[in-house]
Amino acid sequence: MAAHRHHTESGRARHPQVPSRPMNAATYAIHSTRLRRWLPLMVGLAMLLLIAIFGTSEIRDELAQAEADATRVVQLTASQLTAPIRRALENADDDELRTLVSSIALHDAVDRVALTDERLNILHSSRYALLGKPLTALIPGLPAFRVHLQQDHVEMVPADDSRLGIISIHYTPPGAGREDGRTALLWLQVDMARNRQALLLDLGRRLGTTTAVALLMTLLLLWWLQRRVTRPLERLAGATHRIAEGDLDLKLGVSGEGEIATLANAMQRMVVRIRDTISALRESEQRLSITLDSIGDAVLVTDLNGLITRLNPKAEELTGWNEAEALGKPVIEVFHIVNAETREPAEHPVARVLREGVVVGLANHTTLIARDGREFQIADSAAPIRDAKGNTLGVIMVFQDVTDRYRMESELLQLHQRLEGILQSLPDPCFILDREGRYLDVMGGAEELLAANREHLLNKTIDEVLPPEDAQPLMAAVQATLDTGRPVRLEYSLHTLSGPRHFEGATAPIQLDERQRAVIWLARDKTAQKDAEEKLLHLAYHDQLTGLANRKLMVQRINEALARARRQGRYGAVLFFDIDRFKDINDSLGHPAGDQLLRHIGQLIRAAIRTEDLAARFGGDEFVIVLEDIGDSLVTASSHAEHVAEKIRHLCNAPILIDGTEQYITTSTGIVIFPNDDQDEPNDADALLKQADMAMFNAKQSGPNHICFFASELQRAAENRLKLHRELRDALRDEQFVLHIQPRVDGQGHWTGGEVLVRWQHPEHGLVLPATFIPTAETNGLIEHIDRWVISHAIAALGQRQHELPEFFDSLSFNITAGLLLDPTFPEELQQWLLEAALDPSMVELEITERVLLGDHQQAAEVIGQLRRLGVHFSIDDFGTGYSSLRYLQQLPIDTLKIDRSFVERLPHHAGDSRIVTTIIDMARHLALHVTAEGVEKEEQLRFLQERGCHQFQGYHFARPMPWDEFFEGIA
Repeated sequence: MAAHRHHTESGRARHPQVPSRPMNAATYAIHSTRLRRWLPLMVGLAMLLLIAIFGTSEIRDELAQAEADATRVVQLTASQLTAPIRRALENADDDELRTLVSSIALHDAVDRVALTDERLNILHSSRYALLGKPLTALIPGLPAFRVHLQQDHVEMVPADDSRLGIISIHYTPPGAGREDGRTALLWLQVDMARNRQALLLDLGRRLGTTTAVALLMTLLLLWWLQRRVTRPLERLAGATHRIAEGDLDLKLGVSGEGEIATLANAMQRMVVRIRDTISALRESEQRLSITLDSIGDAVLVTDLNGLITRLNPKAEELTGWNEAEALGKPVIEVFHIVNAETREPAEHPVARVLREGVVVGLANHTTLIARDGREFQIADSAAPIRDAKGNTLGVIMVFQDVTDRYRMESELLQLHQRLEGILQSLPDPCFILDREGRYLDVMGGAEELLAANREHLLNKTIDEVLPPEDAQPLMAAVQATLDTGRPVRLEYSLHTLSGPRHFEGATAPIQLDERQRAVIWLARDKTAQKDAEEKLLHLAYHDQLTGLANRKLMVQRINEALARARRQGRYGAVLFFDIDRFKDINDSLGHPAGDQLLRHIGQLIRAAIRTEDLAARFGGDEFVIVLEDIGDSLVTASSHAEHVAEKIRHLCNAPILIDGTEQYITTSTGIVIFPNDDQDEPNDADALLKQADMAMFNAKQSGPNHICFFASELQRAAENRLKLHRELRDALRDEQFVLHIQPRVDGQGHWTGGEVLVRWQHPEHGLVLPATFIPTAETNGLIEHIDRWVISHAIAALGQRQHELPEFFDSLSFNITAGLLLDPTFPEELQQWLLEAALDPSMVELEITERVLLGDHQQAAEVIGQLRRLGVHFSIDDFGTGYSSLRYLQQLPIDTLKIDRSFVERLPHHAGDSRIVTTIIDMARHLALHVTAEGVEKEEQLRFLQERGCHQFQGYHFARPMPWDEFFEGIA
């Protein structure tokens, strides 16, 4: 009870009993005085002032009335006597004038009367003795003024205690003309003194009566004010003193109406309001005290000077001070804090709040030293207490004992440091990442992995450190971990400076603080294990000796290729190779030499196939190649497969150095095309391998170095091509080719040149046309050798017979293929042939097709440029049948366009061909190019072409292709 009473009394002492006015309320200035003394005096003075004002006003009004009466007398006289006086003056009737002047003098208000001439000499007066004398004799002290002589003019002039009325009368004397008219002045002196005296006597009687009445009313007013104003106000003042002294049970008996009653009623309501407000404040104070006593945190309140104004029980417990002792003491004496680590005094939060006016908190490691020496780790916040206008009234500080939490945090920090040390010592990398993938901490082998120090990595994101392809799966794992709250495991690879490295990662969500969640990422370097697994996997699917695929992978790939071929409608092939006489080599040179040979063959096969094809070692000295997507028909697919087989055979036929000795190797090859359209035949990897093995066996039965197809009809075609290829090689070696020329004719029928053609003089089949062997030569790469043979021999022969040529002879043209045109050594070869034959380069024209230009255009342009600089001419053969480009015609040094025979053969009857030919001729003319029409066989074709401007021709209409010597005999 004593404690409660102490808090209540101290609370009452600190808080006002009357509610304060709002800070934004208006302030009324009130000046007061003693009504009992000053009210009668002021009322008396007011009455005297009123009487004085009234008297003054009455005197002024009476005087004004006297002035008005004098003026009225003068004006009445002027209105009544002006005309009679004028007639008397005009009639010179002195008696009438005396009578009239005397009648005026009889008026009570008129003191003196005179009628004067213009010189102010008295003509008639109320005093007869003054006739003929100046006016001053009648009216002494006459003021100086100007007399107005206008007719019938009335003027009032003040003169001492009288007023002069002057009336001008214009008349014509007897016997005078109107122009001799004169003016008489009638003077009336009105005595104002008698009137003023009478007025003052009358005014005195009236003022006396008024003063008596006013005095009586004043006494009555004072009596009433004393009863109805002064006495009630004295009672209200007494009541106010009692209220101020705390008597809030006072009741005012109010009767009547008016301002004092209103004031008394308002005061009574104010008393009630104050009583209610104080009651509410006491209840609020009691509730506040209970609240502060009940909360678990300590509360300390100071004023603007930092003096204690309140301590709750918890604050008393922690500081060791009770509230009664602490009130009014400096806060630094009651709330003594130091730094827990340095033991130096800590900055006081109350002082900082008072200085800066902001909410502040205690620094970490703050210790409160109680009055009895106990120490507590505390956490607090201090805030300014402000009024409605924002003015600081004091500081409230809330603090709590965090000793146990501080001890736990210290232990956790030590544990964290130990764990961090463990993580830092781990060989594997460890990261802490936020939701954006930002590195919050980097531990373990992370610096070595990412080739960057910890400071460089912190606060950077995964996207900033790693390439996008590496960062994307890691970011996905971070997001998944935070979204689900569950750990995530994944395997991933990183591209590091030391090469690709493989990791197994595990994530887990962690709570960094109350607001921030993060992910801890532990990674284990699995590169060595992954490499070992990949090596084991490679060994499981590859041949250890050659590095090629083994039988297991090969069967898998054949089945996959077979399925894709069926789905896409494309063909593939399986090639089965066997080294001829391998057993002999292995037995004679030993197994190491045999292994060396097998490795070398494996390298040759890799070099001969595309990256998408598969090469495998089937076992022993047998190799298999799987070709995919090599054609949409059996013919195309078999041609491609045969070309690959021939290429590998060619590579294998080259001498191979084994143990210091050259070995010549031949192979037997079996080919099978898939998918097989025969539904009765098995069509899987095993079946295809058996068929390819059978084809290889058949090839081996035919002798070494053979290629054999499984299908009988393709086998025969392939044998024919292989035979033709071998015979073409023999033809090149034995020079079985002969030169033919088809003449080129101008408009006059002269043979201006010709196109060099080649024929094969076969030892068994006789003369073979190019259409039979050129396609095979192009497929097997012999066409370039044939082109070189034709050009070199033709230039040499032309050089020998150039002296036989007529003047109109232009040049010989040669067809060249893309391979020759793209060969950078060809210009040097051609130059050498020309020099050896002593032939002018302008006599050589090289024909190229549009299809050749669509290849490596840049390389072709360079070679054409070199040849053109030698002086060689160029023409485009079969123009219009390929994919033409006018850009080529402008950029390349082309001299002639040769119209293909397919456009010429239906001239002139086919409208479409006619337009095309006409267009080609017109275009060539605009481009300054020559035009040669091929395939001219009829006269009407010739006329059509000549009419449109074509002047060079080839065709049976002029001559068929002929042997070399026959051409020169004909041109001569």
